[in-house]
Amino acid sequence: MSQWYLLRGNQTHGPYEEAQIRQWVQAGQIGPADRLCPVGGTEWRPVSDFLEFSGPTTAPPSTGYAAPVGGYQPAGTQPLGPGTASGLSVWINTGWQMVSTEWGAFVGAMALMLLITLVTIGICGPPLGVGLYRMLLKRHAGQSVRAGDVFEGFRYFGVAWGLVLIITLASMVVVVPLMLVVFLTVQRQGGEQAAASVNLLVQGVSNLLGIAIGTITLFAMPLIADDRAGAIEALVTSWNTVKANFWTYLLAYFIFQLISSAGMFACCVGILFTAPLSMGCTVACYRSVFPAK
Repeated sequence: MSQWYLLRGNQTHGPYEEAQIRQWVQAGQIGPADRLCPVGGTEWRPVSDFLEFSGPTTAPPSTGYAAPVGGYQPAGTQPLGPGTASGLSVWINTGWQMVSTEWGAFVGAMALMLLITLVTIGICGPPLGVGLYRMLLKRHAGQSVRAGDVFEGFRYFGVAWGLVLIITLASMVVVVPLMLVVFLTVQRQGGEQAAASVNLLVQGVSNLLGIAIGTITLFAMPLIADDRAGAIEALVTSWNTVKANFWTYLLAYFIFQLISSAGMFACCVGILFTAPLSMGCTVACYRSVFPAK
């Protein structure tokens, strides 16, 4: 069944299963002033506009009713649906509260991940990344975590590397022809100035390509860590989710990357704090679309 966000006043709740929304409609707990939006949608509309929900909609909503919210919810925040300007701030605030209450565990996990990745020449990086996402998903559900929980990612060694290889090969389809064009252009025009201009162009295109790929694959690794998909299915699901609100998720990805990169300005040690925070923001964004099973 589909899932839906509920807008009541200035607060957005959900997403909820279609059966739950139908139950509230039939009980008169969702009234004419409330609005619904399906996951992946872009517009808030009254319940009467949706044929999926037949039942009494004219009764005023119960004054004591409060839509339940699953998962980790800091006081005063809700996961916001599409089209809400404050969605990004909620994801960042939720990510901050998730990570800041367990700094020791996440900094320790990040330190282990960087050290082991360095020692293994990058081989253990992808699975440990999945392990860190699993820690954040647990924290989002209100569970305590330990630094050693990051090693759970080794259960996903094959699928994590499958994801990385697919993304790398797809990127090369674009990058290799681009580099060929650059090489031929420099060979034809010659001169240091031409080479510098072309290199600047390549850097710009590469950065844009990286942001686009990062946005498209925003939910891929969390989907794997959440036991919802393999490598290919995770990529397809991530793209199908992101494309409905591409610019919103592109902005979110860009901001999350800025948060992560900020740690590089503190003698690189800050990355132990900012990288988990960035990933925590991503998990908060992910859970606003993919609620806990």
